[in-house]
Amino acid sequence: RLTDAGLVTLTEDDTTCCYALQDKVWVRGPGKEPWEVYVVKADAPGEAITDIPDQMQESGCCTPAATKTPVTAGAASGCY
Repeated sequence: RLTDAGLVTLTEDDTTCCYALQDKVWVRGPGKEPWEVYVVKADAPGEAITDIPDQMQESGCCTPAATKTPVTAGAASGCY
């Protein structure tokens, strides 16, 4: 339909992106920006995360644990 509407298209069949096997079509929007239209066909083999960390022993996050820090608020206005 996009080609029939006069749009130039670029197709990608059976591509792996975002843990999924997809067919994609690229067109240009009114401002010449790229638009992606896609269909997810299946999970991508070998891309899925199968080892979920144990929440009691391993952290899935890379940031340190939060600490309590006192914060004082002033009486100044937030508007300028």
